[in-house]
Amino acid sequence: MASLYRRSGRLCGVYRALPLNAIAKLLASRANIVSQHWKFWSIGMIAGARRIAIVATLAFIRRDDLHDAFAVTALLLAEEHDLIHKAAGWMLRETGKRSMPALLGFLEQHYSAMPRTALRYAIERLRETRCKLALKGLFNKLSG
Repeated sequence: MASLYRRSGRLCGVYRALPLNAIAKLLASRANIVSQHWKFWSIGMIAGARRIAIVATLAFIRRDDLHDAFAVTALLLAEEHDLIHKAAGWMLRETGKRSMPALLGFLEQHYSAMPRTALRYAIERLRETRCKLALKGLFNKLSG
């Protein structure tokens, strides 16, 4: 995949042709290779490659391996594309299904740099009162 990306942006064509879930499964089957290339894909010039990097972590999240989702999301916090904010929030929401304390810890740590769209997507599953606290950055009140 990495060599495909390097060749004049052809990964963008692959991104459009394959469903993201299929890409996630492919990358999960090559976990040792992928873990070496997350950063490369996350900072690539093609927005589609950055979106693939975050959405592909879904396969790892489903195996209760949340580290890569948090690592890729942290790399993409300064991203300007709204679709990537949505994808990051979606993957964060998925991590919350596996471990709400891990999600809240990540959100608390990165709250000041977190795009609002990503934050809103990430906290969708919280009850309304807890959601309002999270939007205000009051994570210490959420743990109780």
